[in-house]
Amino acid sequence: MKSISKKSRKSKGITIIGILGASLVIGILGYTTINSMIPVNSNFPVFSAPTNIYLKAIKSPDRGYVFASQSVKGGKGVPLTGARSPTFVINEGNLVSIHLISEDRNERDNPSFHNINIDEFNVHSKNLHYFESQTITFLADKQGEFHYYCTIHPEMSGTLEVQ
Repeated sequence: MKSISKKSRKSKGITIIGILGASLVIGILGYTTINSMIPVNSNFPVFSAPTNIYLKAIKSPDRGYVFASQSVKGGKGVPLTGARSPTFVINEGNLVSIHLISEDRNERDNPSFHNINIDEFNVHSKNLHYFESQTITFLADKQGEFHYYCTIHPEMSGTLEVQ
């Protein structure tokens, strides 16, 4: 009888540890999910679908380094629209996600980096190597025309218009 009792206690202990472990994993996932919904210029999560802006950092043969707009349809990339350093128009109050990918090939002994910044919305990406990408989400909480730019290549710039 005592051996059944020990097995029962061991089984209950394993069950309790399993429940605590699962609760911890669920808690961490919930915390991470909520934090990922907090825009860079806010302290609270925003529960809405963002307006997506897709940009490529490239070296244009005729204009040097530029941001190029990239439209996406059905989850697949389509050829560049031809817009270089484009102006994007969005509505005030929208959640905005900027997806930047660096497609500027590195030259031998000359790695190329790019980033994007919009000071008024606290948007500052890391420096991206060839084929690295980063998404930054922010809340367009003020109206006006705002300059976006690369700190490494000043000629890379454009305008974000919030109406």
